Amino acid sequence: LLWDALTMTTQSVTIPADPRSREIRELPPEGYGETCGVGVTQEEIDVDALRAALGNGHAPQLIDVRESWERAIAGVIEPSLHIPLGKLERDGAALLTGFDPAAPTVVYCAHGVRSLYGARLLRERYRFRDAVSLHGGFEAWSQHP
Repeated sequence: LLWDALTMTTQSVTIPADPRSREIRELPPEGYGETCGVGVTQEEIDVDALRAALGNGHAPQLIDVRESWERAIAGVIEPSLHIPLGKLERDGAALLTGFDPAAPTVVYCAHGVRSLYGARLLRERYRFRDAVSLHGGFEAWSQHP
């Protein structure tokens, strides 16, 4: 149903079902919270695992995709390369020189949402084999010393 608030009119639009879609009749037995990304996914690393990697001499490459003003307010995880997400999307090939696409790479942002997209960009567009997002982002990092 489309509603035009300026003219106060409505219009019904029929959208055909996508034949590739499957019909969902019930929720999985484990509940839907786990399937909606509440827990750590395969595309993520949690704070404890990142701290362990940084402490054992096998530090991953770190990329901070937050904006500059966010870094100034909240701080950073060192050592990390700062590439705001928009710049990573537009100019990643030029900005990632010196980074090894075969090495483990962790992308982080404020809460872990933008970094999921950033890690996907690294894997799909820039051919990084092992790029993951920090679950919960810098906020989770700062809350678990």
